Amino acid sequence: MNISKKNNFSANTFDLYSCFPVAVQMFSDELGLKDEDIKTVTGGMSFAGGPLNNYMIHSTVKMLSEIRKDNNKIGLVTGVSGMMTKQAFALWAKEPLMDFISKDVTSEAEKIEKPIPLSILSEGKGIVIGYTTLPDPVDKKLKAIIYINDSQGKRKVLISRDTNIIKNMGEEEWVGKEISFKGKYLVS
Repeated sequence: MNISKKNNFSANTFDLYSCFPVAVQMFSDELGLKDEDIKTVTGGMSFAGGPLNNYMIHSTVKMLSEIRKDNNKIGLVTGVSGMMTKQAFALWAKEPLMDFISKDVTSEAEKIEKPIPLSILSEGKGIVIGYTTLPDPVDKKLKAIIYINDSQGKRKVLISRDTNIIKNMGEEEWVGKEISFKGKYLVS
């Protein structure tokens, strides 16, 4: 939806939930924003936030501060509830543009978005659909967290402490790569 065409107003200050670039891209596309539009007043979660919905508090405070500097501004704050599963929008202005509206679309979304079951396989093959590397909180050594679809189309989370695999993940793309696992560990 293009926010200015469908609603007869133009939100001119944005704070799109910016935990990861995909959230900003998703909201930008759906709102019909141009590439040159400034999409955040906070600079992103890494500069003004914390995990999950906590970021929305920081972003709302910053947005209200911007509107107080210029009472003609209309601000739009968005949220994604961590996993892009519950999108939220809040419009802010000095004067109300409309009455408060709240709609829970959980039941409609559940009809469209079916959860994928978790794998119970103890070993097998799968396709990587996401991964990251991070320090283990206990020993501080890097480990890889790998999210896969197994051979039965079910989801599984794996880990690897193999330094060669971790190094390779930083150099090559692993999404789409076929791997083998045993238990909770990536084996190739």
